[in-house]
Amino acid sequence: MAKFYTQFNRPARVIANPGNPIKTLYGPKFDKNGVMHLVETGKHNLYDEIQSHADSVDIHVLLQRFAQGDVGVFSRVQGAYGDFTQMPSTFAEALNVMIAAEQYFNGLPVDVRAKFGHDFHQFVASMDSPTWTENMGIDVTPATPEPSPTPPSTPAPAPSSPTPASPAPAPSGES
Repeated sequence: MAKFYTQFNRPARVIANPGNPIKTLYGPKFDKNGVMHLVETGKHNLYDEIQSHADSVDIHVLLQRFAQGDVGVFSRVQGAYGDFTQMPSTFAEALNVMIAAEQYFNGLPVDVRAKFGHDFHQFVASMDSPTWTENMGIDVTPATPEPSPTPPSTPAPAPSSPTPASPAPAPSGES
């Protein structure tokens, strides 16, 4: 027969270990044979990270920001404006874009690829650097138009005698 627990007949409590708030971080390291091994790269305090977001969810802070005129404080998603029509919508589409970019990189002349160490990842990582256009051989200096030759200016003849200006006609009385 099924047993139903009540306030007088409670089930035995199960104690669960919450774990350690300090998490060990690991990263890859390659040996001389190219074999990857995981090595400890540091420690991360998960509790401190969670507490660092406390103000972003504190209702008193949110209401104070709203009272000060920040109407977007309660927006679930912050708006972004731009033309995202060509943005990949799936992971497969994003992967296809990266494959096309790698094919483009492999089609570049050898001297251009050498400027990026023949490494596609270095090519992509340096796209926002100021030297990328120079390494690609793109001239970004603004073109200054050559000054057009101007004919020599001749001074206008000076009037021989100043003439008085004629008075303006009087307005007519018609409306």
